[in-house]
Amino acid sequence: MLDLDIQELARLTTGGGDLENFERLFTKLKEMKDKGAMLPHEQRKLHAGKVAEAFWVAVGGDRDEIEGLSSDEH
Repeated sequence: MLDLDIQELARLTTGGGDLENFERLFTKLKEMKDKGAMLPHEQRKLHAGKVAEAFWVAVGGDRDEIEGLSSDEH
């Protein structure tokens, strides 16, 4: 279920980037945050990373810019 949410998040702005998709993007982020809050700590960290990456791509970020980043890097 969570991976489907991430796929939907990644697709939200691939259309015309209209206001409806933009609003849905933030609604979806809130839904995913609420679902993630119920996960065990390690799963929550992995989920948060996937959500952040999907959001970055959804708003037009380049996947190469974040490749290799992790919470362990300082």
